[in-house]
Amino acid sequence: MASTDVIHLTKTFNKSKKCWIDPQTGKETAIEGAVSGYFRQRGFHVPYNEAIGKQIGGDSGFYWCILNSCLLAVMFENYDHRNPLHKNVFEDIFTGLRLRRFAMPSVRNPVTGKVTEMARIDDHEAAVAGAAQRSVDDIERNLKAIVPKYLSKYKVPRTCFGEDLTPSRMVKSILPVFESLGLEMLLALQVYRSEKNFAVEGRGWPDLAVWNSKDFAFVEVKGPNDRLQAHQRARLEEINALGISAYTLNVKSA
Repeated sequence: MASTDVIHLTKTFNKSKKCWIDPQTGKETAIEGAVSGYFRQRGFHVPYNEAIGKQIGGDSGFYWCILNSCLLAVMFENYDHRNPLHKNVFEDIFTGLRLRRFAMPSVRNPVTGKVTEMARIDDHEAAVAGAAQRSVDDIERNLKAIVPKYLSKYKVPRTCFGEDLTPSRMVKSILPVFESLGLEMLLALQVYRSEKNFAVEGRGWPDLAVWNSKDFAFVEVKGPNDRLQAHQRARLEEINALGISAYTLNVKSA
């Protein structure tokens, strides 16, 4: 059974959805924005921006852009956005996860400059083991190459963590994922998502992902008189079964 927690936040008399006060900024916002501010005040990184969310698949689209960037960062020894084989490789990797076969581009020959054709690695376990051996330096270098290109593709703003961040500072906000969630759980989560076929069975993903260097959790936000739906409960329970924290946060008016 997915767990539940309760917090109290300030609510205004505004009858629109933006009737909650973000405790970090003091501004009126949607309930998910207020909860994001609540966690940010407590040292968590929370990708959320209510103005852009619907353009990238709702609120969960933000954290999936981040987690997909993390996946790309571990699947390459040296990601190069100028390499044509690396340009749209995420779809190949994601398909590989679902089929237990990773489509991986080979490295450009530093002497000849020649790029060989896409090589397919059929041994899923070997591919996962290779990703899990990536060093923090390799991951950070890859993220610095991936984040500006990948996030701009989906119009994720530099303010998605609550403040205007340069790409380098945004990478610093993402790196704690690898400490709190870890490589093994990141891969397990992405395999689970690929098996669910996100486009078809993607309903019920929690509203927010929050993390710092010690903790990572998915949070389904519910306001007064808002009940957890069956498909949302099922998603929380399945994520918890992976060994990743996922719970309902009931928000009450202070």
